[in-house]
Amino acid sequence: MANCSECGTKFGFIATLYGPNNDLCKKCFYKLSGKDSEGKRLELPTEAQAITLTTETFVTSPVQKRLQIIISSEDCRLDIDISKVQSELLEDLKRQAFDLGANAVIGVNISFIETYTANIASGEFKKFKMVAYGTAMVIDE
Repeated sequence: MANCSECGTKFGFIATLYGPNNDLCKKCFYKLSGKDSEGKRLELPTEAQAITLTTETFVTSPVQKRLQIIISSEDCRLDIDISKVQSELLEDLKRQAFDLGANAVIGVNISFIETYTANIASGEFKKFKMVAYGTAMVIDE
């Protein structure tokens, strides 16, 4: 029997596992992804809201530390509000950067990746992911 890698909760024989490594319970998965127990996004802490996001790959401020590449993605349908999903992805990058101790994310890029296509009667059905990524860093301000 497996345990949640975050809180240690034991999984039953038939259980839905969450996270990139399928090792989290639903509660911990939502907590780590900045959502409440119903899957609704939590407000960012004030310190995390102040994190700088930039598409630039060259920073003129002295870099104290490059932490790691961070990524956020969202499954999308054809009827999504792209600006809302974009805001959620950028907010998630800030949350991850804050958790790592960064004060900036540089080289931010947002892309669409087609994940599924099906031919239906007279047309096509497509499903895709919207992905945002960048490098979490500590820079002098």
